[in-house]
Amino acid sequence: MSAFLDGSARIAWREPLALWLLLLLPLMVLLRRKRGVPALGFQPFMVLRAVFAGSAPRRHSSCFSRASVLPFVLQAVAFLAVVLALAGPALERAQPLRRRGLDVMLCLDVSSSMATRDMDGRRTRLEVARAAAEEFVGGRPEDRIGLVGFARFPDLLAPLTSDHEVFRRFLESVRTMERDHPEDATGIGTALLRAAMEFGIGETGGERRKRSRVIILLTDGDENVAGGGSSGEIAPLHAAQLLKEEGVRVHVIAVGRRASDSSGTAAVAVRVRRVAEKTGGEFFRAGDARALAEVYAAIDRLERTPFEEPRYEVSEFSRQLVLLGLLAWFLGAGLGATIWRVWP
Repeated sequence: MSAFLDGSARIAWREPLALWLLLLLPLMVLLRRKRGVPALGFQPFMVLRAVFAGSAPRRHSSCFSRASVLPFVLQAVAFLAVVLALAGPALERAQPLRRRGLDVMLCLDVSSSMATRDMDGRRTRLEVARAAAEEFVGGRPEDRIGLVGFARFPDLLAPLTSDHEVFRRFLESVRTMERDHPEDATGIGTALLRAAMEFGIGETGGERRKRSRVIILLTDGDENVAGGGSSGEIAPLHAAQLLKEEGVRVHVIAVGRRASDSSGTAAVAVRVRRVAEKTGGEFFRAGDARALAEVYAAIDRLERTPFEEPRYEVSEFSRQLVLLGLLAWFLGAGLGATIWRVWP
């Protein structure tokens, strides 16, 4: 389409070459002028009025004579409307720009240690983590968000969804594992792998492959499941290698007072930090609620995608122009054959 108006709304033409037909309009006017004024004006309704009045018909007034050009004007309008319809006009309204959005999986540690109240004195680590995650999601309306809760084994708590209200309900339902429960452990590698499955790892093409994919792993401990020889285990670095090959970034957040210790004695070991580094993500420590909010704000800035291509709402009105042209044509032809009918 070629547009000739700029701004939030513009008119565009599918077949602009059809507009050359408008050059015939001046030719029609010229031919009309060459015909000159009719030798005898004949308006049947004037004759009838004279008959009933008992007097001879009088020559029509100059005002009425000027109005006799109306049928031609209406037919010229009809020609104009049909030509414009052939050119395929459409009104394009610019839509607000939106970001492309990401696919984000939150991996949330739910082992019993997440019930510790050391981040703000009132809430558990899990409660602080839930509140920070909810605020993060609220600021990213373009993203699809999913949730995996993990201890020894991962559970998909919310599949990828753009319905953030539904996601919040799933997030609020997350609870920590009971202490000394058989599943009270920290399986980071399997959690990453379960989150990756939601991204369609191994699939080719499709919408999921077009969107950037990110995992945010929040934990207060180190991997203590992999290494037992079970077939369902996978080491965090092995999972990170797979995610790197698939183009998935992993941001790791270590929470709790000990996690804020950067001397190397923190509960989250160096190999968990390497998960983030290996996939091109970032490693963060958050010892309190305020620090965790700042971490999510930093991730929000890191994961801002470019805007989508400009979008337009297109409204075509060729049909309306054709109807206008037909109406003007028949009205002009009707007037020319009755009220403003003339004999040359």
